[in-house]
Amino acid sequence: MMPTAFRQPRRLSITVSASVYQSLLDRSDQQGRSLSNLAAYLLEQALVEHLPNNAVLDHSGRLSLPSHVDRSPNAMAYNATKR
Repeated sequence: MMPTAFRQPRRLSITVSASVYQSLLDRSDQQGRSLSNLAAYLLEQALVEHLPNNAVLDHSGRLSLPSHVDRSPNAMAYNATKR
């Protein structure tokens, strides 16, 4: 496995409705950024907003939890809905 510092961004292909696509395209034009860059930013923000308390995304976008945090999927989902 490659060290974290050398990880490359990964490609993701998704299908969205025509209205979502147009909204993203309009917003990316308004912000002067590429559609891909806007989509990546919005996905990252959505992940950050739903992180359990005291969790962060590190510089490579990986979830970093303090050692005392319950990492089970049920606990993670519960913590995200408590906000």
